[in-house]
Amino acid sequence: MILAGVAGLAVVGLVLFVGLLGYHSEASDDVRDSRSDVSCSKALSFAHGTLPEDASEADCTRADGIDVFVSGRFRMPRADVRGWLDTHYPQAERRTSCEEDLCLERSYASSETEGAYEVRLTVGYVGADSAHVTLEAFTT
Repeated sequence: MILAGVAGLAVVGLVLFVGLLGYHSEASDDVRDSRSDVSCSKALSFAHGTLPEDASEADCTRADGIDVFVSGRFRMPRADVRGWLDTHYPQAERRTSCEEDLCLERSYASSETEGAYEVRLTVGYVGADSAHVTLEAFTT
């Protein structure tokens, strides 16, 4: 009798577990489906910066779910990178793990901002004149 009860509970637990996995999968699909193109000016504004005037090949997206996640890429003149970073992200810290020429991150307290709580920038130099900038900004 006790064994039958334990077996019954195991079956109910398994059914609930499988149901939760299905729900989580659908919720994850909803988040992926919420990804949409956004202007890089808006993406950089969310990330506490502005898109450089001479930026080119800009491509940005935004995903809204429980949190907001913005990502983007653009190219800018290499000579302007340091000034742009110093203007918009003077308190950014270098990330120790970096596969590009420069990796920075800046955290903001949720109480001090309406935009991103975390901003990550990666800069890769392309030749002597150009830099490729990658942005990630999110609310958690």
